Amino acid sequence: MTAVPRKLFISSGFMVAMKFVIIGFGTAGFAAMLAAKKTNPSIEITVIDPKDFDLLHICGIPYGIGEIIQFDSLKHNLSLDEMGVKKIKGTAVGIDMKAKLVLVDSGEKVEYDKLLIASGSSAFIPKIEGSESAYSISSLKDAKEFYNASKKARHIAVIGAGAVGLE
Repeated sequence: MTAVPRKLFISSGFMVAMKFVIIGFGTAGFAAMLAAKKTNPSIEITVIDPKDFDLLHICGIPYGIGEIIQFDSLKHNLSLDEMGVKKIKGTAVGIDMKAKLVLVDSGEKVEYDKLLIASGSSAFIPKIEGSESAYSISSLKDAKEFYNASKKARHIAVIGAGAVGLE
């Protein structure tokens, strides 16, 4: 019995490269892409993400708010195509698990063998008195909105002790 290399699997009697689709390209999606490429250099990876850049250095947001750096310096393009990774700028709007397809908002259908949903999370701000002045910061847009509002604020309270809140 001969061993099948880890980078290939047998489909219909043929050895083919595995198709790995990652929905969302934040820290988790990026780490998964790196681990998959390291484990299996010939894997076919497709990333589906709506950002017009690849990665956001989220922990630098407080430095943008503090005017130490420019917000746009937190955007990183990683030349994914040079790493053999296809990026589709868009949002996954459906998954057909039987057909193993992801539907993108552009209408494109992306086939996969393995799928990772790494689309992140969002904070829930309850509708209570004063919540119209509450901000959750997880994107550059959020950070810029908070920054602009903070210029008019007399007091600011930080709730939460994540990496961004602690800075």
